[in-house]
Amino acid sequence: MRSLPGRVLDAAAIGLLVFFLLAGLPEALRLAGDEIRQAIQTTESLAAARARVYGEEYSRAIDGIRAALPPGEGYLLVEGGRPGSGGVYWVRYDLAPRPASYLGPLQDLTSGARLRRRMSVNLRRVVVAFDGGEPPRLYDRYRFVEEIERRSRKGPSDR
Repeated sequence: MRSLPGRVLDAAAIGLLVFFLLAGLPEALRLAGDEIRQAIQTTESLAAARARVYGEEYSRAIDGIRAALPPGEGYLLVEGGRPGSGGVYWVRYDLAPRPASYLGPLQDLTSGARLRRRMSVNLRRVVVAFDGGEPPRLYDRYRFVEEIERRSRKGPSDR
């Protein structure tokens, strides 16, 4: 059991936290209302917003891939940028509702034979997603495998 000074300090801490939350609530509600009002009044299209955030090249690449892949057709997704950077998530989002099968980071795909074994689904196209606004690239499956084999023959220093 805690002593009286300890319980007083606990009660004071809880009281200060409640005061802080109540003092910030009106401003937070006002800001949230402003954001909702702005979202309702905007006339910017999805493509225009994507171009503003990620750049024209990225937006053109996404539009080109969307035109090449019918909405129900799946694709293999490869992470060409830094692992964990999130580029694959945004590309997958921008290409929805096309289903994706994730192959992993490009740097881990070092052999054409291993890559063929790893491709458990029979999809015709491969999308390589990058980070930092670099546009994604669309490959036919056989050309992507050829590129991996070419890179493996060159060796790690020539990539």
